Amino acid sequence: MDLTQLAIEQAIATMWSRYNEPLSLDEIADTAILSKFYFSRVFRSMTGTSPGRFLSAIRLFKAKHLLLQTPLSVTEIAYMVGYNSLGTFTSRFSRSVG
Repeated sequence: MDLTQLAIEQAIATMWSRYNEPLSLDEIADTAILSKFYFSRVFRSMTGTSPGRFLSAIRLFKAKHLLLQTPLSVTEIAYMVGYNSLGTFTSRFSRSVG
C-alpha cells in the first residue's frame, strides 16, 4: 500500500467520523496531508467519485439509519448528519432514495 492510498483512507476515515460537521474540501485534504487539487484528483481516481459526493453519501446513509431506527424528525436528522438546510437535505435524500 502506498502513501497516497493511505492518505485517501485517512480522509475517508475522517469523513466517517466527522460527517456531522461542516467539512470543507480544504479540511478533508488537510487530513490527507495533500493539496486540495491533488487530493480531489487522486480521490476521484481511487473511489470513482468526488470527495463531496462521497461525504454526501455517508450523510445520507446515516440519515436513512436514523430515520428507520429513531423517532427523530426529518428536520432533526438533517441537522444531525451535517446539513444546514432542510431543503438541501430533502432534495438530496429524495434524489438518492426516492
